[in-house]
Amino acid sequence: MAAPVREHRFLLALALAAVDTTYAALAYALAVYLAREDGAPYFAAMRDHIVYAAVFMAVWLVVAFEERLFSSRRQDALVPQILSVGKGILLTVLFSIFLLALFYQEAFDRQFAIAFGATGSLLVFTGRTLMRLSLWGLRRRGYGFRRILVVGANRHTAHLVEVILSHEQFGFQIEGYLEDDPTRRDILDRY
Repeated sequence: MAAPVREHRFLLALALAAVDTTYAALAYALAVYLAREDGAPYFAAMRDHIVYAAVFMAVWLVVAFEERLFSSRRQDALVPQILSVGKGILLTVLFSIFLLALFYQEAFDRQFAIAFGATGSLLVFTGRTLMRLSLWGLRRRGYGFRRILVVGANRHTAHLVEVILSHEQFGFQIEGYLEDDPTRRDILDRY
């Protein structure tokens, strides 16, 4: 059972990294369009600024793994998830600009760095938020849920069951209850 869970986590992390890379690529294309000088060829400007995209993606991948942004986090509420994504983006933009300004001094294009940081932040943040809300909507409709078995019956278990049932977006479905003490079974009968 552990191997499929590990495989599922790896595939989820890979999918989220691919989605974020797509957002960053779109942000890069938009930033090139916004920051290029009038009349400058678009593809030449893309080639000239490719280092920015590479540094941004490398830093984003490190920060996202550190902030657990490539894991399921299905039990977290929306606000902590949004704050984690926002923190990750802010750290990525600041550290990327620092690295580029430090090691790419002569060719550092401040206007492009700001445009790319802004568009990258906006697209990744918006995309991640919409993706999370979409996943929650699917889970409320019964897709992508995890089945659980509740073992034991006491007031803590009853509270846990209430939380699970009141937050369908987390994607947990209670399959049943186990309790060997007949005097405590009625605690969970109302669920």
